[in-house]
Amino acid sequence: MTDPSSLKVVVTSGVPAPARELLWEVFFASRGRGVSLPAHFPWIDSTDNVFCISLLDAHFPKGEKVIGALVIKTVDVSMHQQVGFVGLVCVAEDWRGKNQSSRLLLEATKLGQNLHLHALVLWTQKPNVYIGQDFVIDGQDFFGCALRGKKSIITMAFTSEGWPDSTGIQNQQGLPPFSIGGRLISTEHAKVVIVESLDGDVTLVKWIGRKEDVADLVECALPDKWGVNISEGDALVEELRKRQFKIDLMPAAVRMVKNLKKPSITLLNTIEFLDRV
Repeated sequence: MTDPSSLKVVVTSGVPAPARELLWEVFFASRGRGVSLPAHFPWIDSTDNVFCISLLDAHFPKGEKVIGALVIKTVDVSMHQQVGFVGLVCVAEDWRGKNQSSRLLLEATKLGQNLHLHALVLWTQKPNVYIGQDFVIDGQDFFGCALRGKKSIITMAFTSEGWPDSTGIQNQQGLPPFSIGGRLISTEHAKVVIVESLDGDVTLVKWIGRKEDVADLVECALPDKWGVNISEGDALVEELRKRQFKIDLMPAAVRMVKNLKKPSITLLNTIEFLDRV
């Protein structure tokens, strides 16, 4: 392995092909999953508001090789505040344990400051990795299993179509990395998005409407058992429990924020699961 001093940092608008190859290998191919990078991250082909930081081994025998990368997607969270969603932080297997992820995050901070971002935001199940980089925990997500407790007496007409639909594509929302396809299920009063994994498991990842209307649709249209990704304190959980659904929740990713400007962002609003990097 080459001396780490031979590595150089390259910042690009958009995600170049060599970085994509590493992202696909680390997050998808090595885990036996994935459809395509654009299917999961529709914005990855854009050079607007999408930045990639790559670490290149300049001494690689066949030319420069990307050995680490991360992606920043800039997002307006208010009229006067723009943040960078940080994700897809990865290092090639031969280079792990050499503090390269810390170097990537340091470069992300520099880029965020150059872009005049108010903060960097990321989601992780390993918060200790980022605490040393001055990220602080800002919220907790949960993953749960929902099990129907009684036969539903609700009947209603609903539509079902493939997802992402045109609205999902316009909003640059793709399939979560663990899924292979999705459905948008709708009534006049509520909409839900479910995704399916390779083994056939169904997960609820998005819903729109009053909690009562969403619960009606879920009760009518979803199977007896399904998973859910949900933010802390979401009212839908309590509504479903009232209807005798058994819902077991366990902590999943935490949201972490690194403020880059003053005044600091003290608390971000809920950011949809499908909008995260």
